[in-house]
Amino acid sequence: SIGVAQCDSPRGPCTRSFDLPLLQTRGAMKGPGGPHLVVDANGDTFLAFHAWSGTIGYSAGGRRSMYLLTVYFEDGEPKLGGSPSAVPVTAPTSLAP
Repeated sequence: SIGVAQCDSPRGPCTRSFDLPLLQTRGAMKGPGGPHLVVDANGDTFLAFHAWSGTIGYSAGGRRSMYLLTVYFEDGEPKLGGSPSAVPVTAPTSLAP
């Protein structure tokens, strides 16, 4: 899952903003993580993250996908909008050049 915290500085201290995660497993999208906020050329903000698509674990035939969700702020708190759009990402077969 992905949570939200507010920090006094880049080194902390930090405090959780919510008791519940901002984003957690939803349907076939399982175990979201690695969040990053991105802003497009129009100034729209998105949460980019990865999650398992269906089966969990590469050894079980699962795959990670990159997802985007719209982010907006209401009363200073982040909210997620829309349905996740996914781009499948497969595990590399080799790390050799």
